Amino acid sequence: MSNPGDSAVEADRFLFIGFLLLLVWAPLPVASNHLWAWSFFEVCVFAQAIVWLVMYATGRVSITPAFLRARPALILFALVFALVLAQLVALPPSLIAMLSPNGAEVYSLTQSTPVLSLDPAATQAAVLKTLAYGLLFALTLLLVNRRERLRTLAIVLVFSGVFQAAFGALMTLSGLEYGFFVEKMFGKGVVTGTFVNSNHLAGYLEMCLALGVGLMLADSARNGFTRPNSVYEDYVRKQIAERYDVETRPVDRRDNYIKRCVAIAGETIQVIDNSVIVDGQPQKEFEGLQRWYNIRTNGTPINPRSLEPLGVGPDLADVRYNPNYTFPLTLDAVEKLKALPGVSSVTPRNLYTKGDWDRDIFPHDSRYSWNLEYFGPLTIPAEGQTVEINTLTLPLYKRIIEAYEQNKLEVKGDQVFINDQLATSYTFQMDYYFMMGDNRHNSADSRFWGFVPVDHVIGRPRLIWLSMDKDYGGIRWNRMFRIVRASR
Repeated sequence: MSNPGDSAVEADRFLFIGFLLLLVWAPLPVASNHLWAWSFFEVCVFAQAIVWLVMYATGRVSITPAFLRARPALILFALVFALVLAQLVALPPSLIAMLSPNGAEVYSLTQSTPVLSLDPAATQAAVLKTLAYGLLFALTLLLVNRRERLRTLAIVLVFSGVFQAAFGALMTLSGLEYGFFVEKMFGKGVVTGTFVNSNHLAGYLEMCLALGVGLMLADSARNGFTRPNSVYEDYVRKQIAERYDVETRPVDRRDNYIKRCVAIAGETIQVIDNSVIVDGQPQKEFEGLQRWYNIRTNGTPINPRSLEPLGVGPDLADVRYNPNYTFPLTLDAVEKLKALPGVSSVTPRNLYTKGDWDRDIFPHDSRYSWNLEYFGPLTIPAEGQTVEINTLTLPLYKRIIEAYEQNKLEVKGDQVFINDQLATSYTFQMDYYFMMGDNRHNSADSRFWGFVPVDHVIGRPRLIWLSMDKDYGGIRWNRMFRIVRASR
């Protein structure tokens, strides 16, 4: 089975690592405030930019949406850079006299080539610095191309800030008063870290503190509940495994769900931007399919009762959200919502981009960077089908081998043992299915569980005999005694 990782995203992995190392390095040598330090910084940035361009020319990387969205800022930077560069362009003395009379007087005394800059050497240094900073901004847009990398970037900067604060405090409290391997000349008795000025350190720490708070909030809000820090989570799992015999997700513990079977044994499923692709063919849009949409009004609040026929609960229609709302809607409901007074736009909402890894999504392994909206491709196991088994493919089939088909499974280093025998392949003993709910952004289904074995399928829904409205209360009489058809 091929590696599901996106090669276009991973091709620049080492370039991204070098980018992070450069960000950690930049504040260390007196905040790159000496000639040798900023020269080294510029060389590193230019080298990374050249490597990225070579990779782009060979088709290994592509321009990111973030880079395209930043075009106004990039154009503004280009204009500023052109203005700085123009000060080094040789101009006729008459034009210099008109634009800069003092400059013309200076050049008449020195007999040198007249340019707008009164200090061409300093301007040349400014040109290189400006170009390096602009390229660093562009590299950020091109390399930080998914949520996981954005998180990594934030963590690296936070740790850099923690080091600066701890190092600066240690130097000041100990009386050593060293910066970057050199005794401080200024700011003794004041915490400066490896910066020249305490205000510079304060500005850097403010940025790192903001990133740290953002990381804490993001972790707390992830998937709607608080998740423990991975260090503590791993520790707790280890302690439980050492002290107790635990049956995780027992196979005989079965909850009843009604889900749509979107792929059967032997088929290959993929989800691209919430669209289901089976064996390379887009699946039809069934009646009742929902996804999240962003709704914007002209300032007029939406009446919650007008949303009841659309299946939107009153809590989502709180006027405090006005003029921006987020609703789960069907295509039919979208058209009806657009017709409501005051609604100016209804656009699909994307929670993820391709390459974002959600650890709650099957197979819960970072090597499979899948999420609710971008999943697969994944081939559904069929009875008698044989697949390769190794440490890469094992996360896909581990539960099948252990729980559903009752085999003893062990991993020793890079080797997999099934029933005490070294295994490089496995043959499935039954068929499996892939189930999905019609509410694509809010459904517990195979994107979380993985494969559903045939012996877990208990039947097909035929008739709705009772339907309760959990949002507005009461019975939904229009759904009573309706025949359930798979075609809608």
